[in-house]
Amino acid sequence: MSNGRKTILVLYTRLPGYTLACLEALRELSGHEVHIVRYQADTLAPFELEAREGLTFYQRSKFDNRQLSELMKSLSPSLIITAGWADKGYKSVAKSARNLGIPTICGLDNQWFGTLRQRLASLVSNFVLKPFFDYLWVPDKFQYEYARRLGYSRAKILTGWYSADTESFLNIPQDGSFTKRFLYVGRMVSFKGIKDIISVAKRFDEEGIDDWKFQLVGSGPEAESIPELPNLQYKAFLQPEDLQAELNGRGVFLLPSHKEPWGVVIHEMACAGFPLITSDAVGANAGFLRPGWNGFSYPSGNQEALYQAARKF
Repeated sequence: MSNGRKTILVLYTRLPGYTLACLEALRELSGHEVHIVRYQADTLAPFELEAREGLTFYQRSKFDNRQLSELMKSLSPSLIITAGWADKGYKSVAKSARNLGIPTICGLDNQWFGTLRQRLASLVSNFVLKPFFDYLWVPDKFQYEYARRLGYSRAKILTGWYSADTESFLNIPQDGSFTKRFLYVGRMVSFKGIKDIISVAKRFDEEGIDDWKFQLVGSGPEAESIPELPNLQYKAFLQPEDLQAELNGRGVFLLPSHKEPWGVVIHEMACAGFPLITSDAVGANAGFLRPGWNGFSYPSGNQEALYQAARKF
């Protein structure tokens, strides 16, 4: 039974700052209250999220599947959005909601690679996906292909699943200077290509290219292996407001990931006016990189190609 409020229920995993900005925009545009169930914050990206008017938060760990279903029924939402389909409790809520006539949307950020696992998923989609979700919401074209192969029609696929907090990054104060630096911001984990950045920094140092610096910002296990080089600087994870202060003077942004379904940071840095160097594994290239115009892309994992792209600057 409706409680008279217009509500949207969001079932999320770990909630980063840019998603919170998107949910606030959703509240403003829809006029609905937004209720968000979320996982505990990622220790490698511990975003500090402040309560905001019209947004209500719940910790996933405090709800079993039955309690999740009871929460959904008490809110009587007009829409349910889930971040993926791995959480069985979220799927159970989605199925119950569909039985009540409530539309359900599932986020999908995986690119289509044609792996055995993806092909199996496309074969069993009618049993493990379609009974739960009316729509798939994807970032861009690489994920769109996967959604189509999962059997969803064009009318049932939404785009723009991820977005930067564009207002914040478009309005970063700049003093008009350009800093000769290659900047990386993200988790310090191996698949992000941290060792590739270090390799290029070492070559620049060996060749005496001392007017360019490499800056790494983030937390994670790879931070322990950063060598001491005169052209290499490291800072631990920064909250969004502190990061924005770090971006004055711009530079060149690096994202050498070996795998990267999307990469919202590319959207953020494009808004902030950074030229880009990215690996071809980065999904956000589809929306924000124009090779030869605002940066370069190179084959993922190829340190020589990354070095040559950096030298072009």
